[in-house]
Amino acid sequence: MTRASRNSKLPLTRSQSSLMLLQSNLTLHRVMDLYKRLAFNSRCWGLPFWPLFLNRFLRVCLVSSIKFSWSEPMNSAGFFQRWYSACPLHAHVDVWYMDGYHNNRFVREYRSMHDFMTSDNFTSHRLPHPWSGTGQVVYNGSIYFNKFQSHVIIKFDFRTSSISKSRQLDYAGFNNAYHYAWGGHSDIDLMVDEGGLWAVYATNQNAGNIVISKLNPNTLQIIKSWTTNHPKRSAGESFMICGTLYVTNGYSGGTKVYYAYSTNSSTYEYIDIPLQNKYSHISMLDYNPHDRALYAWNNGHQVLYNVTLFHVIRSEEL
Repeated sequence: MTRASRNSKLPLTRSQSSLMLLQSNLTLHRVMDLYKRLAFNSRCWGLPFWPLFLNRFLRVCLVSSIKFSWSEPMNSAGFFQRWYSACPLHAHVDVWYMDGYHNNRFVREYRSMHDFMTSDNFTSHRLPHPWSGTGQVVYNGSIYFNKFQSHVIIKFDFRTSSISKSRQLDYAGFNNAYHYAWGGHSDIDLMVDEGGLWAVYATNQNAGNIVISKLNPNTLQIIKSWTTNHPKRSAGESFMICGTLYVTNGYSGGTKVYYAYSTNSSTYEYIDIPLQNKYSHISMLDYNPHDRALYAWNNGHQVLYNVTLFHVIRSEEL
């Protein structure tokens, strides 16, 4: 990797100098090591939230491993609940729980993981429409969900208890047209990574293969879309990390992450990252950039996986 020229006419900022010190030693760093090394400088210099600041200088982050962390059984019956912890960048930790994959409109908000695991201390929010699938996501105080039996995306503001925006996701399959392999009206999957809000779905125009769309979280307009060659119905589940969509080879039995499509380079590759499927039926799998973990629902159990990432520093921006 090429280092910035010592004879550059533009002086290096303190942040760039810090990155160059890192770069002079190693090409690849585990992302948490990078973040920890910059944390002290960001506090001293008054830089913005340092993981996001560092991301400006990274070319790509790569998943190295996914490790089973813990699981707990849920008292509610059924395979298809959804849970999700914390809105990205919020100081406190909320846990959101949704029961079932269709014909329900109540969302439980727990104020902590402890409350979620041990008590009935929650706030119930009633959505104006039932949802489809387990592809909902909470982001910056709103829940984004696919309206049941439609290709309509709704942004519902928890603070005002009202719809702040809705929009059709043109050409997206719905009502079990292009679901994940496990079914469950999982045609449209909304997700959040370090870069923002995404929709993953399939269309007739792309022969039922996965389409990835970056969405404006305020207007729900598509910023840009990418068409892949991976059949949606053959995917067990998928999740976004740093602009790359990772796809599992199934939802039951032996499971691994085996396909990755990078929106940064518009390329794909086949990979082999084991994913422990302890309870043999994954019906939800989502990455949370706040704590860099995968949240899963697996046959009546909520499961957490720790994700190890590698980041590559791009010296051309130093």
